[in-house]
Amino acid sequence: MKKGRSNKIEWINDDIMNAHFEEADLIYIYRPARPVQGASLYRGIAERLINSERNITVFSVADCLAPFLKERFFTSYDDGHLKIMVNY
Repeated sequence: MKKGRSNKIEWINDDIMNAHFEEADLIYIYRPARPVQGASLYRGIAERLINSERNITVFSVADCLAPFLKERFFTSYDDGHLKIMVNY
């Protein structure tokens, strides 16, 4: 473990736009909005993830977020239902 990092796991059950990504290493997203109706939501989430200075792994179930993350994330796993994306 790197100095200054915590072992703490915090489960946040809230609107993702209320979540703080500043200290996140892993984000698990499920129950997405419909792609057409949720485009502005996905753009907002992607903007916050892309602008993060941390290395973040995103687990996204029934993913609609990946097209908005192409700029800085790559897909490390995809089984058609679960997608795992990592920034670089």
